[in-house]
Amino acid sequence: MNPHETRPPQQRDGPIPGLDDGSLSSSEMLQRHLGTAHVVKVFNNITFWHLASLARPAGAADRSALPIAGDDPAAKAAVTGFLCRTCGRRWSRDNS
Repeated sequence: MNPHETRPPQQRDGPIPGLDDGSLSSSEMLQRHLGTAHVVKVFNNITFWHLASLARPAGAADRSALPIAGDDPAAKAAVTGFLCRTCGRRWSRDNS
């Protein structure tokens, strides 16, 4: 895949049933493709350089929030733990 591709996905990838008709989201399609893996989305609304600069301890008045989306509570807890380990324990496990 060319990282500089400028064509719309439909022209580049061809028809994709489910996405084209709106019956599946890209995350649902990914989940089906990965089988028993658990899909959790967390970094979709933040750029990598903001992870360190915007991280604040629990209770800080200027703390940002990262939405964590998924349908498996254990998988979401694992992702929250990952955030705690990779962001210097600045993210709370309760996402508050």
